[in-house]
Parts: sequence; C-alpha cells; structure tokens
Amino acid sequence: MVEGQIVPEKCPRFTLNNGTKIPVIGLGTFLMTDNPKEMVKRAILEYGYRHIDTAMIYGNEELIGEALEEVMAAGVPREELYITTKLWHSDYQNVEEACRTSLRKLKLEYIDLYLVHWVRPCINWESENWEITNPPHHVIWSKMEALVDAGLTKSIGVSNCVMPMLADMLAYARIKPVVNQVEVHPYFQQKQCNKFHRKWGIYLQAYASIGSGHWQTRPGEFMDLNPLTDAVITEIAAAKGKSPAQVILAWHLQRETIPLVKTTKAERLGENMASCDVSLTPEEVAKIDSMDKGARLYNPKFLDEDTTGTTSPSSTEQRATPHMLANSTCADL
Repeated sequence: MVEGQIVPEKCPRFTLNNGTKIPVIGLGTFLMTDNPKEMVKRAILEYGYRHIDTAMIYGNEELIGEALEEVMAAGVPREELYITTKLWHSDYQNVEEACRTSLRKLKLEYIDLYLVHWVRPCINWESENWEITNPPHHVIWSKMEALVDAGLTKSIGVSNCVMPMLADMLAYARIKPVVNQVEVHPYFQQKQCNKFHRKWGIYLQAYASIGSGHWQTRPGEFMDLNPLTDAVITEIAAAKGKSPAQVILAWHLQRETIPLVKTTKAERLGENMASCDVSLTPEEVAKIDSMDKGARLYNPKFLDEDTTGTTSPSSTEQRATPHMLANSTCADL
C-alpha cells in the first residue's frame, strides 16, 4: 500500500433478509489480545477489510473503537464499515443500556449488526430448583427490535441459537434475525442447520471457520484435529497454488456461510481476504464436504460461566446438564 492510500473494500457482500448488505468475510477478534487496535487498523486500511466482529464479553470494544475512529479520520466512510457486537447474558435486563455502552466504547452512532450472544437459558444450577434467571427470550427479542426502531443498530441476529429456539423466535419476531453466528468448519459442517437457515432467509455466520487451532478448551478426542493440515485441504491447496486457509474460506463462501477469521499475523490478513478470488470445483467441494466429523470444538460442556452465562454445577450429575440442554434439541448446532 502506498503510504496515505486506503485500500478499497476487497470482498463482495451478501444481501440479508432486511435488504442490508454484509461483507462476506469478517475479521474475528475473540481472544485477540496482541494489539487488536493495530490489527483492526491494518486490516481496514491495508487489506480492504470492512467487516469487524467483536462482543462485549471479548473486552476489546474500546480498543477497536479507537481503531475505528482513526480509520474514519483517515478517510474510510462510516457507511463502508460493517461492525458487529453482541449482547451478553448479564445485560438481558438492560438491553438498550448495554447497546449504548457498546456504542460509546466503539465510538459509533449505530451498530451494523447486534447479536444476542449464546442464546440459551441462564440457569442457577446451585439453587434448589435450578432457577432460570433470564427474562423470556421473546421479551429479550422485543427489546432487540426496539434497538432497530431507535436507529441504534441496522440489523439484529443471534449466536449459538439452537433450531427449536430459532423456530420459536420466528413465530413471534416482528423483525427476523439476519444471521445466526455458530461454529462451522470442515470438521463441523452443520449441513442441515445451514439448509434450514437458508430456507428461512437467515445466513449462518461461521466462527472457528478454519478450525481454531489455538483453542485448547475442547473435547479430548478432538484435541489434535486441525483442518488446515488435513490431506484433503492441503492437496487441493497445492493443486491450486493457494493456502489451506484460502481453500477453507472459499468452501465457506461457495456454501453461502459467512466466515469470521482471526489471525495474529498481519501478513495473513491479505492471504485470508484473497480467498474471495478462489473458486473450487464441484469435485473439490465434495471432497471437503466428506471431511465432516461432527467435531464441535466450542462445546458448552467444557466452557465456564464467563463463556456460556450459566453458573457451573458442582456435582457430576449437574455438570452434564448444561451440556445436554445445549445439545439435546439439535444434532447440528
């Protein structure tokens, strides 16, 4: 990049069910602790990213807000940027206040996409009767819809929302969710889940999109799984002269999922964005489709209260229950 020159937006956009358009590749910032401000600035200014994904619980909204303020001062129009953040369980009672707090930290007047983070009941497993501590989700969703009415966010959606809860939401929603952000990668493909969402006009947004090799809080049988080193991926990459990450990201785009991809190395920002120019043959897509192992890496059974919003049970019997609650209703999600 020539100094002082801003790289234009590099990827196409999908049109969501409310008519807004979302860049098909987003920069994920979960656990981005090594100078997220500079990484976001470089992604936007030097590599053509416009879609940045964060959340209140990630603890980096203020640093990302500083980055956004500086890139807009450098000349990137606000309307080009696509910023996602999320409502955490602790704020279910105060949805608008939480949204305004995120806006203040992000130094924005509106959010492009505001998600209910990890949709599930909040249960105090230590109480005698396993008290449900959150408001009904139809109440929470009506408050999310009010944010759209107030101009605080352009779109609303969900994250980790299982199919029965989503179907119920669609029965009462005045404003439909535009995305459901879930784990998707070649070893956990969510095929039926994706089919249902597309029928309902909702896109799957994929976290852990290339396999999340850094994430070690995972089931033991999946500890050594890494799609980037799988022979199917490496052989396709070698044949096309592309990187394994580019092949996986191209696979996401061809099946109409929206990958979020995180990196701590600036040189990979351009590599990942270039996946928009990679085209896979039907045979190559079929080979990747055959890799599915049902390997859910971000499994609630292995996550604590800070990640899932539940009070961790103390007994073995109770400890299994949040896992069953999150998984019993939908094999894919």
